[in-house]
Amino acid sequence: MQRLEYDRNGYERMKTQSLQFGFIAIGFLFSAFMLARTFWPKRPEVLPPPDALAAQVAGEAPVEVKVIAARQLAQHGEMAREQIHAQLANHRVQEPKVVAALLTATARARDHRSLPTAVELLEHPDPKVRGQAGVAVRAILGADFGFRANAPPQRRAEVIAHIKRDISNAGSGIQEFYEGSQRP
Repeated sequence: MQRLEYDRNGYERMKTQSLQFGFIAIGFLFSAFMLARTFWPKRPEVLPPPDALAAQVAGEAPVEVKVIAARQLAQHGEMAREQIHAQLANHRVQEPKVVAALLTATARARDHRSLPTAVELLEHPDPKVRGQAGVAVRAILGADFGFRANAPPQRRAEVIAHIKRDISNAGSGIQEFYEGSQRP
């Protein structure tokens, strides 16, 4: 009888240990899977060419499609400066969501030629557009003027006047800086 009791206890102990090792093994497999997933090289996203994206933004596509195209233009960065500049110049015919996405692309491309438009859009009625215009101005000029899209109108007007004053004081220095930095 004691022998049977001993075997039963040994069996229970072995069963418990097997379950523990099983859970440990599952944990190791899950960890290995997560590590592999994290560090496994991802396929690069193939973006449409900037001209095709600009045509989507300018076309009669739904607003969501235009926003996606503008965000993809932003991913092209400096390579899409011409297209971004041209589309931002037509901001009056675009929805605010599209204009905000184009301003994001302008900030990423650091298109100094779009600076006057970005400064103009600091006074846009939509706070998201104003905010993205502030980001674009900050990225292009390399300085934070303290512009806040949701600040009271009087405070925004003061900051915008300060930005305009600094731009006029810089004169052609901004253009020279950007065009000089593009030379080989």
